[in-house]
Formats: sequence, C-alpha cells, structure tokens
Amino acid sequence: MTEQFTMIILLIALGYFLKRINYIKATDSQVIATLVLNVTLPSLVIVNLNSAELKLSLSILPILMIIYGIVAKMIAVWFFRKYDNHMRGSVGMMTGAMNIGLFAYPLIEVIWPKTGLIYFGMADIGGAFVMFGITYFVGSYFSEGSDQFDFKYLGKKLLQSVPLVTYIVMFILNISHIHLPHVAIDFFSILSHANMPLSMILLGVMLNFTLERK
Repeated sequence: MTEQFTMIILLIALGYFLKRINYIKATDSQVIATLVLNVTLPSLVIVNLNSAELKLSLSILPILMIIYGIVAKMIAVWFFRKYDNHMRGSVGMMTGAMNIGLFAYPLIEVIWPKTGLIYFGMADIGGAFVMFGITYFVGSYFSEGSDQFDFKYLGKKLLQSVPLVTYIVMFILNISHIHLPHVAIDFFSILSHANMPLSMILLGVMLNFTLERK
C-alpha cells in the first residue's frame, strides 16, 4: 500500500514538474481530463463490472444518495428561511451535492481494487441525479423569474456523462448475465491501465502554488 501511494505522489509530482518546465501547459489539462473521463475511466468501469458479481441490493446505494441529497438541501433551505431567495437557493444548491469525480477513482482503485469501484460507482449514479437534477431544480425554484423544471436539460446532462452511462449499461448487462467477449475486455483493459497515471499526472498539472510576497 505504501509503495502504491508513493507511486501516486511521484505521478502528481511528475505532472507538476512537466508544467513547470512548460512541457505541458495548464490549458492542456482539458485534453487529458477529456481522455480520462471519456476513455480510460469508462474502460476501467467496463473491465471491473463485466466480471463482478453484482446484486440488485446494490441499487440501494444510488437511492440513499438521492435521499441524502434531498434531505440535506431541505435542512439547509430551512435554516436559511429568513434570508432572501438568492441566498436560500445558493445554499440549497451547494449543500448535499457531491461527486466522486475525476481524482477519487484512481485512489479507490488502489485502496479497494475489486469492490471499491463497484460501490462508489453505484453511489455516484445517485450523486449525479442529485447534482444535475435536484440541484438544478433548487436553483430554478429560487431564481427570480424561474420557469418550470426542464426535464430535457436533466436528461441531456445525465446522458453526457460517459462514466455514468457506462455504469448504468454495465450494471444492466451484469444483472442480466450478459458479458462482453474476451477480445473487447482485453482492449478495454489496455485502456484502463492508463487511467491512474493519467489522472494523477493531470492532478499535478492542475496544481498551482502561489506564495504571497510582502
């Protein structure tokens, strides 16, 4: 475990060093992030969920995440009930919205390589609904001149998340006992190996230390 975390630190340091010597620019981080989110991370999900033993009981995780998001936002809005709609809407949007995100998956892959991605991925499905659905609803509700809830916007945002769609599709295939052929898994396995190093190098590229001089 110590060796694995050492490798992670070295990869982050490498990304930061490459940026400092202008070999990689901070603007290049968008390209790397696009590759990770749309190629290497979905490949990792496919490889893990194709052979994993999933149960319908795992569906409780996204449900719990959605319940948590609703309750947390209701409590936050209630505590700020004496403030104006702008403040209540802002607090409601910020509270209870979480996303495992780009950099958590590589750490989960290292700490819990077999089961971690499954549990965190299922929870992240609920988290996506909270962020793109409930949070958007709260913002629309408290905004001035708000219109009715746009379900097309919600659907579009959810479908644009390649990792989320991959999780849902692979979960359905798994519980249906449908598995991808070995050739496909071998291909996605090669891509998945690049997920952790690219993610950590990206984190290093995005680091920015600023020292205030007096």
